Amino acid sequence: MPVAFSTRTLRAGADRLAPGAEHARALGFGAIHAALPPIDVAAARIALATHRVTLTGVSTVALDDLSIVGVAIDRAAGAAAALKHRLVVVEAGPLRVPRRATVETAVGTLVRVLHAALRRHAGLSLALATADGPGGLVGARETEWIVSELRDEPLGFWFDTAGALRIERGPGGGEGGVRPQALAWADRFGARVTGLAVHGLGGQEGHGRPEDDGLDWGTLSGLVPASAPWVLELAPSIATDAIEESRRFLEHVLGEGAKS
Repeated sequence: MPVAFSTRTLRAGADRLAPGAEHARALGFGAIHAALPPIDVAAARIALATHRVTLTGVSTVALDDLSIVGVAIDRAAGAAAALKHRLVVVEAGPLRVPRRATVETAVGTLVRVLHAALRRHAGLSLALATADGPGGLVGARETEWIVSELRDEPLGFWFDTAGALRIERGPGGGEGGVRPQALAWADRFGARVTGLAVHGLGGQEGHGRPEDDGLDWGTLSGLVPASAPWVLELAPSIATDAIEESRRFLEHVLGEGAKS
C-alpha cells in the first residue's frame, strides 16, 4: 500500500476530496484519505479517476461525545458508499468517559453503537481510531474489550501514532521497561490495524513531520499488516516541499511496496 495523503493537510479544507486528489498526485502520492466526509462527492469521483489516486477510506468528524457517534458514522458511510468504498474510520480518539459513567459502561455503549451501524450499512467496514492522548476512551485495555465483543465483525483499528506517543510520554507511560507503550500496543493488536495516522508531535496541533519527532517507524512497520495504509496527516501550515520529504521518508521506511 502506498503512503497516503490526508485531506487534513489541505488549506482549502479537509472536506474537499477533489482538490485533494489533484494535490496528492502533484506531491507524488498514489493514495489519499478523506479526513472528513467530502462535500464534493461527484467531483471527487472524477478527480480520483483522472489523477489515478486510490482512496483509503472516509473518516467521521472528530468525536468527543458518545451520543453523536452513530449519526457521524451514517454520514461518513453515505459518502464512502457514493465513492464506492466500504471503509469508514470512526475518529474516536477524542472520546472521553462521560460524566457519571464508568469506563466499562462507556465502552459497552460504544460497542452497541458500532454493532448497530454495521447492521444498518451492508458491506460496511469500520476502523476505530485509537486514543489521541492520555485519558482517551479507546486505550489499550479498552481495545481488548472491544476486540472481544466484536471479534466476528468487520472492525479494525486506526492507529494514531502521535496519540500513542503522547500516552507513552505521559505519567505512567512505560510498560515495565520492556518496550515503549506505543510499540507494545502495536505488537499486541497489530493484526487488527487497518490503517495508521502518521505524524509527529511537533507542528500545529501535534501534526508535525514524522521524521522530526515520532515513533520508531521501522520497528512499527514490522508490527502492523503490510496492507495497512500509512496516512501522512500533517498540519496545513507545513510547506509542500516538507510534505514531499516526509512522503519520501516514509517510503524509505516501508520499502518498495510504499511507492505509488
